[in-house]
Amino acid sequence: MAAVSTMWRESPCAAIAGWGVRGHTAHPHPVGKCDRAAEIRYSALRDDRAGASAPRQEERIATFARDGRMSDPRVYFAAERTLLAWVRSGLTVMALGFVVARFGLVVSLLSHASPSSADLDDSHQVAAALGITLMLLGAIAVLGAAYNHRVFVRSLSPTDVPALGLPWLTSFLALSVGIGGILLAAYLAVA
Repeated sequence: MAAVSTMWRESPCAAIAGWGVRGHTAHPHPVGKCDRAAEIRYSALRDDRAGASAPRQEERIATFARDGRMSDPRVYFAAERTLLAWVRSGLTVMALGFVVARFGLVVSLLSHASPSSADLDDSHQVAAALGITLMLLGAIAVLGAAYNHRVFVRSLSPTDVPALGLPWLTSFLALSVGIGGILLAAYLAVA
């Protein structure tokens, strides 16, 4: 019990996690419900017990009251992961479209060796149209995800956006993949 008491003085969230791990049920917050506001309140309480200066406590509480929440870079990185997941999904759809369009080319090559080439020529046109459509859908999904990401990042407060060396890298990747998909679809339509 002394270990849990020591943990509580250092971090209420760690103490709650410790309580849950040890199987205890009598604790002040439900497990997983500890938030940044609780951290601030308990750290101010801990500082008060340790004799910390009152302006430091007031500054932390005022920062939380002014912003309504504390800076959390996980929000930004979650948006980045979401964008990259959309890029991955868009690339998959574009690759499927490319394969479908190229399979139509194989079918057209087979049509010249076959006596009933009219049916195979029609299937080549359908496969090419379906492949180009899939490529365009994948590219539009990636470009739409890049736009949504940009709008979301602009809506974040400056304290939630971490200082990165290359903050434009994921947006550049998404735009490159989207534009590349559109150009490849145009090439398949012409070829």
